[in-house]
Amino acid sequence: MRMRPSADPRAPGIYQSFDSVAPPPLTIANTRIAGFAGITQKGPMNVPTRLRNWDEFLETFGYTTEGFTSDAVYGYFQNGGTDCWINRVAHTPKEGAEAGPEHAHCAAHIQIDDWSKPSLKIRALNEGGWGNSIWFRCVHAPGA
Repeated sequence: MRMRPSADPRAPGIYQSFDSVAPPPLTIANTRIAGFAGITQKGPMNVPTRLRNWDEFLETFGYTTEGFTSDAVYGYFQNGGTDCWINRVAHTPKEGAEAGPEHAHCAAHIQIDDWSKPSLKIRALNEGGWGNSIWFRCVHAPGA
């Protein structure tokens, strides 16, 4: 009977071996995404929202000349920007405090029926003047 030669001709024991560990390949991070935080006409408050073009900005946040956010985002997209994050901010009351005229808040109205009972609560979708003006037009429309 013939014995096959061993793959490792060394004597039994503990030997140090080295494995060539390749470093992970470098990836390129996308640095073309901008972020904007500022005053807008409407939209979600304090929630970062990803947008891909100017039309999405107008639909979600509207256009206002108050502050520079609208113009900055417009310039970003006009100069070839593709994606950006928008965070709408405003002055809000502290937790548990009453909202004053200097705070951003949603306008609300409770419609009273013929028996002087509350029958319908109307509330603006977003904080600020945009929602308040829509609310005012709906509640105080002629014939309402």
